[in-house]
Amino acid sequence: MVLSLAEGRPGELTDRQLDLLARLLGASLDLVGASGSLVAALERGTPTFGGTDPRTRGKAADLLLAAGRVLEAGRFLPPLAAAVERGDGALMDVHARYLFVVGQKEGDPRSLRAAWELTRRVSEMKDLTPALQERSVGRMMVADGPGVDTFWTLSQDQP
Repeated sequence: MVLSLAEGRPGELTDRQLDLLARLLGASLDLVGASGSLVAALERGTPTFGGTDPRTRGKAADLLLAAGRVLEAGRFLPPLAAAVERGDGALMDVHARYLFVVGQKEGDPRSLRAAWELTRRVSEMKDLTPALQERSVGRMMVADGPGVDTFWTLSQDQP
């Protein structure tokens, strides 16, 4: 339904429209819990979201992230290696967020360590937007919640 609504809009998808669609999507998934069928539809693709085109896959990741569906967004994220090579702090931060959630949900210390390392690298970058700087430093300062103690302990081991 949300994907059909997105495709029915006139013109290019704006950031505001994406945000509104993501809110609707998040609320819908909270009610019906059908994220598997949504991910399958995104894998098949629409003109705007998902499929095989890197641009529309990125839009699918943006939609899912904005809807609070970090785990589902992971499969649509652009490759991390390219983001690191380009020094794309915003995309590295998204990958760190994804790895942090995976580490928490699955109790995976390797994902937590990778999230910590990416977060540290992003927080040390020059010319970050204030929002990105705040997010990366804030993630390093988390001290509460399931699985976070491991993340916090790993962070203390870093130079």
